Amino acid sequence: YPCAALLALPRKMLLPKAAALLLERVWSKRASGTVHVSLSERVALYRSPGFECWVRLLEGDFPDWRQVIPDDAGTNAGRVSAPEMAAAIRVLLPLAKDTSRTITVHVEAETLRLSARNLDGDRGEQSVPWEALLPEAETLRTGLNGVFTLDAIADFDAWEVRFRQVLGPIRLRPIDGPAEALRVIMPVRLE
Repeated sequence: YPCAALLALPRKMLLPKAAALLLERVWSKRASGTVHVSLSERVALYRSPGFECWVRLLEGDFPDWRQVIPDDAGTNAGRVSAPEMAAAIRVLLPLAKDTSRTITVHVEAETLRLSARNLDGDRGEQSVPWEALLPEAETLRTGLNGVFTLDAIADFDAWEVRFRQVLGPIRLRPIDGPAEALRVIMPVRLE
């Protein structure tokens, strides 16, 4: 939604995801109109005709988003089907019982090999087709939080995924979606 002015805030604040989804759902049903935003120390008030929403803001030191989102350069890049990847992660999540719900990802020439292991040594593995975009792609092994990854890929059917290095941010861009639907997942350190 267009903003009439940029706000100069004394602190960095973040709108919680649940509140952002609620506001998007409400405003997407309205064809036009003005949204008034009021900010206090820890709360934002969103108001339009027939709707008012108070939201507690998250406060903290957040990095500049331009420094976090990786550019087009990457160690490995490819396309993956979200439904196939989600199905593989759901099979493995019961085994990923550590606190970070870690799924290990092995990026290979034509396949993403996903695996998980629990503390008792039980292990599972799933493969997902991967269409490599770089001719000289490197094999890569990294870790992802399975729950966060499911959340990130849920909105679109296919994603372009760029891995930079083992512990670098992973960029996801929907293949048939708007450019602003970009997602970034931070990897989990593997033992």
